[in-house]
Amino acid sequence: MERLRWREASPAEFFERNREMLGFDGPVKSLVMVVHELVTNAMDACHLHRIRPDVRVHVRRTGEDTYRVRVRDNGPGIPPERVPSVFGKFLAGDKFDPVYGLQSMGQQGIGAAGVALYAYMTTGEPVRVLTSTDGRTAHYFEVHPDPSENEPVVLRRERRPATERGTLVEVTVGEARYESGRRGPREYLRRLHAANPHARLLLRDPRDRVHRWTPRVEELPEPPRVLKPHPHSLDAHKLLRLAERTNRRTVRTLLTEELCRFSRERLNELREKLPEDVDLEKDPRELTRREAEAIVEALRRMRFMRPPSNVLSPIGEDALKAAVRAEGCRLVAAVSRDPVTTRDNVLQVEVAVGLVEEGGGDLWRYANRAPLMFRSGGCSITQGVEDVDYHRYDLDEERLLILANVNSPFVPFSGPSKQEIGSELVREEVKKAVQHACRRLGREVRRLRRERRERERLRRIRRYRAIARRKAREILGR
Repeated sequence: MERLRWREASPAEFFERNREMLGFDGPVKSLVMVVHELVTNAMDACHLHRIRPDVRVHVRRTGEDTYRVRVRDNGPGIPPERVPSVFGKFLAGDKFDPVYGLQSMGQQGIGAAGVALYAYMTTGEPVRVLTSTDGRTAHYFEVHPDPSENEPVVLRRERRPATERGTLVEVTVGEARYESGRRGPREYLRRLHAANPHARLLLRDPRDRVHRWTPRVEELPEPPRVLKPHPHSLDAHKLLRLAERTNRRTVRTLLTEELCRFSRERLNELREKLPEDVDLEKDPRELTRREAEAIVEALRRMRFMRPPSNVLSPIGEDALKAAVRAEGCRLVAAVSRDPVTTRDNVLQVEVAVGLVEEGGGDLWRYANRAPLMFRSGGCSITQGVEDVDYHRYDLDEERLLILANVNSPFVPFSGPSKQEIGSELVREEVKKAVQHACRRLGREVRRLRRERRERERLRRIRRYRAIARRKAREILGR
């Protein structure tokens, strides 16, 4: 019986074999995913540094199924020592963390490296990166991932003069196709701007046509805050992981500074619940498994507030309404649900529902302001929208444009392509938000119908009154 030899695979090799898990499973979708990963990285960098995003995308056809994608931004730039890892190593970066959470469009440290791997697999071309953090000196790289080692291979590196801060990324990908319709890069950027009205976006398509989206609001959104671990979300393993990486000198300061909802005032209560031999003044790196389990058990017997909800950066009801009105909807209702806190996460759903004047309706799904363009069928957002009985609100589902956004430091995606959410909590929250918005919209629709019927009634009264006057004059004249 023939067998394969025993070997260890790297994360890059896994995704090399399963590239469809990254979203590269069709020519149209693959090109959109390349644009998505590069643009959301630029948007995240600008958002965190309170910079108005100015992102320019250029897609040029270089072969029958080959395209060169160039994305330039005005963000803070990438420190040169990090560039090789960003584009050549999977699960490297500041977005994936096993303990802390931060709301961002990218969350796994996979996207940029996935684009680089797809480009290398389909064309053999490296990623070309030009970045400047100070606006005076730029660093140019040509890099591709080594799948067998999950390490970057730097082919070229040099310094160049710069006149502005920011990053330019250029990749050449094969097995791709540009589509100008509802599932192409232009539609993706249009939807991205709807959820990020403060941004300036530009697309130059393969036909050299330029599409621009200018800022609709002056105010920049507040950047999200880091979500620290909640005491009730800890287990012994996670506490030991915290202890390994902390720069705190004692377990006591580790607990008070690295956890949310745990303050110095709670230390005495914790000590009362701990065995006498557990020392909170010892070095965290010397913490044993038994001591960690004792601390976790004591924390679970204490009562704490839920995780804070101010770690989120929502779109907001006004911006949601403006986005839907811009699509030709005169009647719009928007709802921002209160944040829902679980043991180790915070989640908020925002929804806008508009009545389309002409044409059919649609569902625009978002996660942390980033459009989800594919795999809608099994997504919890779609399921929550489909759970609503729209006839109860005198609304025609076929004429509704629904925009639904999920904000969370840990969006419960179903896979690494980040195109589908799998969560019963999200499904229920979306359903409630859409129902609330439909109640508001339904009341407005019924009010307008009553006014229309009243106007029609008055019009008929005036018409028949004129006829009655004429007949009366004829009778009296006789």
